[in-house]
Amino acid sequence: MILETPLDEAWATLSTLAPARGTLAGHTGTATLEEADDDTHTARLRLQGTGPNGPVTATVTATLEPVDTGTRLHLATRTYPPPHADDIQVIANTIAAWLARRVEPPTPRGRWVPASIFKRNR
Repeated sequence: MILETPLDEAWATLSTLAPARGTLAGHTGTATLEEADDDTHTARLRLQGTGPNGPVTATVTATLEPVDTGTRLHLATRTYPPPHADDIQVIANTIAAWLARRVEPPTPRGRWVPASIFKRNR
């Protein structure tokens, strides 16, 4: 996916995402930035929550690279239980919108709120 956002701006957003909670792709839970590598522009996010069929956990690895028109966003996911392709697309579109700063991370009412009870270790 290509973002019209410059690499430095997209990385500044991705590498400093605060822990959040809310609803995404029909699952309610938390998202936490676990690791951010400034050299490779790679971040690992941990998503945990509940969906229509019970608990869901996911690790999303996002890598950014510069391209002529902005920044390419690569996503790799490991999810249990395995998600529907539509769920992965919703996650990809949401992360892309965060990085392009078009939307704030979502909450149960459609916007994400900081999950101040979680601590970010970096």
